Amino acid sequence: MASYNKRLSSLQTYQEDSLLKGQEFETLKRSYILSGIRYWMFAEEINRKCGRTSDTVLYFTSRVGAAETCEACAEMGEHLSLAKKERGSDVLIFTVPANLDDGMVEMLKQQYNVTSIPTTVFNGNRSNRIEGVGSLDRIGSKLEG
Repeated sequence: MASYNKRLSSLQTYQEDSLLKGQEFETLKRSYILSGIRYWMFAEEINRKCGRTSDTVLYFTSRVGAAETCEACAEMGEHLSLAKKERGSDVLIFTVPANLDDGMVEMLKQQYNVTSIPTTVFNGNRSNRIEGVGSLDRIGSKLEG
């Protein structure tokens, strides 16, 4: 019983420490997501000014790290990963958690008319998109179109 109480105490201490670290983690995650959006904007600008050099994908999904709460998000994420593996550095995928409370995310959702998740926008073209889950073939045709 003493061993159980010690483990329980350790677990409670870990949870308390995790709450403090949790906010730091959320701040870092937000910074990472916003850096990804800035990188996407930069890649789109290079594509416009230099002729398309890479395909860009904006993937609006549920909260990052919570794919288990959105089966369609998890499935589409896997399909996008496979497309990336097939095409390599020619495809840049940027994940945007649609529920992130941020002005930049809200602007992108409005610009690309994101009303459901997952929604995937290809090459900055509002009409070149998939709502829900797309097959690997459909993703390939969107990247080529």
